[in-house]
Amino acid sequence: MGAPEYEELLARYVLDRLPAEDVPGLAARALEQGCEARPIVLLAGLQAPTRADVDEVLGTSRPTPAAAMKVLVDAEAVKIARGRVNPFDGASAIWRLFGYSADPDERPELWRQIAPFAEACVVREDDAYNAAADDYGDIRAAAATLLERGGLQVP
Repeated sequence: MGAPEYEELLARYVLDRLPAEDVPGLAARALEQGCEARPIVLLAGLQAPTRADVDEVLGTSRPTPAAAMKVLVDAEAVKIARGRVNPFDGASAIWRLFGYSADPDERPELWRQIAPFAEACVVREDDAYNAAADDYGDIRAAAATLLERGGLQVP
């Protein structure tokens, strides 16, 4: 498990998308793959941890919620751009990170960047949507644009 995967795990944990009880197993896998970071060693040794247990081990070495969102949005955009995920599924995952909200007044600095993915999902929920003719060009373009700007810009 390399640095990007470790960052994604931390980000998922910070945003409550990774239960504390799953952390030791993932940390053990990271150790098996050569990661020697002290927090990983400590996390791998936890038995039936609570969030408090994991938080104590991580201390201040975890990302802020905004930084965690950036890590996960950027990772999903890379998967879309490189064809590693169905573009609609990737767009949906990005919108889900924003809470499936379509309210531009809710965190407007993030909404402007998330909106193309949300709008792509909404368009494809229409009954007249023709999946067979869809090349997902709008989603691929949104991912490329986001990545060209250096990924999600968080305040």
